[in-house]
Amino acid sequence: MIRFVTKADGRLVPFSKDKLVETCLRIGLDAAKGREIADWVEKNAPDKAPTREIYEMVLQRVEEVSARSGALFRLRDAIADLDSLSFELYAAKVLKSQG
Repeated sequence: MIRFVTKADGRLVPFSKDKLVETCLRIGLDAAKGREIADWVEKNAPDKAPTREIYEMVLQRVEEVSARSGALFRLRDAIADLDSLSFELYAAKVLKSQG
């Protein structure tokens, strides 16, 4: 059972089921499904697992439930990986398309 998560910079932080449920809600899953995924991760992830491993576990479960939510989960990660110039160009195109 996971108690701590290893962040990308090497820090150990407590695992938060609530944070995982909130993420599931933001990508369109209901609270019950979010809690189910969080419970599964808590039981199956090794203690001190890296955040990337947690991400992959969550993505797998989300895609089993909803292809749309899985796409939103991946999109959020892809946007976070953009360098600042690419993000600015992306945001400008999105804003321009919205008038």
